[in-house]
Amino acid sequence: MLEALILIFVAVTPQADLSMEILEPLPDASGRIYPKAGSRVSLRILEGGNPAKGAKLEAIHLPGSEVSKTVEVGRTREDGTIEWTPHAAGIVTLVASVERSGEGKEKIREATTLTLSVRFEKFSWQGIAVFLFAGSLLFGGLFLSYRKLVS
Repeated sequence: MLEALILIFVAVTPQADLSMEILEPLPDASGRIYPKAGSRVSLRILEGGNPAKGAKLEAIHLPGSEVSKTVEVGRTREDGTIEWTPHAAGIVTLVASVERSGEGKEKIREATTLTLSVRFEKFSWQGIAVFLFAGSLLFGGLFLSYRKLVS
């Protein structure tokens, strides 16, 4: 039993931790970061605390939905930084990954994710109009039903 345990321990090799941090935009008063569509976002990707040179960054727009779309942003520079500009508002998951050679011809891929809520670039009057229209339908129907009930 001890020999099997030693073999398992030897076969598992620890990998460096991969992490991602946002440099710009800065957090708001609540400590949260909500980038705007069309504005640049600066990120730093670290591998074991050091800059991850050449790490691949992908953005998954509306993850988990039927209309999700994956876009390759690019690769990090020498200092582990990369810029990304979200083009649409909504939920976006950023996936940073590095690939290295394992034993033999095996490739090892390590990844980290960061999920953000991208805000609209400017205030949308269309959203307010839809909200008011839906509210008038809802409460108008409620009013008519109540009037019919009491008469």
